[in-house]
Amino acid sequence: MKSLFLWLFWILVQFTFAMAILPHPPAFADQLNDKTMHMLAFATLSIAASSAFRQRPMIQLFVGLAAFGGLIEIVQAILGLHRDAEFADWLADCGATLAGLCAVKLLDAVYARYKSQDGTPPG
Repeated sequence: MKSLFLWLFWILVQFTFAMAILPHPPAFADQLNDKTMHMLAFATLSIAASSAFRQRPMIQLFVGLAAFGGLIEIVQAILGLHRDAEFADWLADCGATLAGLCAVKLLDAVYARYKSQDGTPPG
């Protein structure tokens, strides 16, 4: 199962990077605000990362995804791409990453609490 999450994570990384550097994003991208798209992408990446790298401390996942968001903004600053690099986009990436990682941590704690009560998982 871990390898499935690992593959999913890397596919999402590639998709996110490709969407970020396309000179003209697809039409569906016009339906959402730019910051909303950043937040959706990085919340999804953080959930996938926490599933793919369960043994890694959350701070390492946060730093790695924050660096990835920074890389995207640096690449978008290349003039030939006709994209806008914005510090606010990187902040949206970091905020969504933090929210996604916290959500996973909270769900893990709830799951562990229910499991410890009677030895069976919820559901």
